[in-house]
Amino acid sequence: MPTKLWDPPRELVENALMTTYMRERGFESYEELRDQIVTPEQAREIARLYLIHIDSMKSDFNVWHTSWAISNLYKLGDAAVKAELEVAYQKAIKQPDRLTGLIKNAANNHINNEKIFTGFIHGGGMFYAHGHLVVPGNKDFLQSYEEYREKEKK
Repeated sequence: MPTKLWDPPRELVENALMTTYMRERGFESYEELRDQIVTPEQAREIARLYLIHIDSMKSDFNVWHTSWAISNLYKLGDAAVKAELEVAYQKAIKQPDRLTGLIKNAANNHINNEKIFTGFIHGGGMFYAHGHLVVPGNKDFLQSYEEYREKEKK
């Protein structure tokens, strides 16, 4: 089971536009979204896309997070999903070698650790969330999509 590093306040979850988006698509909770089953067919397509694009990614951040996602899907998958992701996973676990500095250490920890890390796990992620998540009623977050668009213009 993933290591939960942050449990958002109920009002943050209930008032977030993402919650509305999820519920419109049949997910009642973030846990349902996180714990949804990836089928072997979906895993095959995820692996195909990963293998096509990972070598052309230039951003350390993108290499880190995309490889981290492959690692988590592999670790959480059943035998059939793991079989479909095996080549992508073997490539993903080597990706930290491409990276430098603190990102290399963080990526290696997230991708190659026995633990499965999910959620807001660092200040940078929280800072990003405060400037990109719309949570009406919570003054620490954006209040509307229009506010987000105005912020992006600046």
